[in-house]
Amino acid sequence: MAAYGLYTHIASNKFRSMMMLGGLFLLIYVLVYAGALLAEVFLHSDRSVEFYLGAASRDLIAAFPYATAIAAAWIVIAYFFHQNMIDAVTGGEGPGVAVRHARPGQRQAQPPDAGEHALAAPHLPRSGRLAHGP
Repeated sequence: MAAYGLYTHIASNKFRSMMMLGGLFLLIYVLVYAGALLAEVFLHSDRSVEFYLGAASRDLIAAFPYATAIAAAWIVIAYFFHQNMIDAVTGGEGPGVAVRHARPGQRQAQPPDAGEHALAAPHLPRSGRLAHGP
């Protein structure tokens, strides 16, 4: 999805965010299935591959609501607390624009007026022409 202006960038980011959230749920389900498959292999080491795949599928269906709840909780915690956690670890001040406050002795005086500058307009030589030409 190509983005050309501010609103298309926002829409593009929303779309990508939703795809990533969907990918998170899919990843959780794949990991649960893989864990169920490993558990079935360790519990019943003398069965066929079809048995393992079928048992892992049944285990995934049984664990589906729990996996969904865990992934949803993960998203809620990340949404509400991610900035607080980052600030606690890094010692930051919180969200907002990063503005550094000037300390005493760090401010510079205002630059001189244009008339006082060495190359200001009154000190430059004037040409008699107003436009470029022959």
